[in-house]
Amino acid sequence: MKKEKINLTESDSLFTIGAFIKPVKVTINDEEQWRWIVTSFEDQTFLNGSELEVYEYANKLEYLIPSE
Repeated sequence: MKKEKINLTESDSLFTIGAFIKPVKVTINDEEQWRWIVTSFEDQTFLNGSELEVYEYANKLEYLIPSE
């Protein structure tokens, strides 16, 4: 059985277990590549086995995880 061709666009959003992902073109070492980025989370997030809350975006790296 032949697999159906999928025409992916930049505006598509996919769901993977626990997160929504989106394709984004980036330049790394002067080479353009397509990478998946997480656009939102659906379930718990863990670090070293402990559950923690995370923000989907922030202006600074340290703001991605809320402080107490």
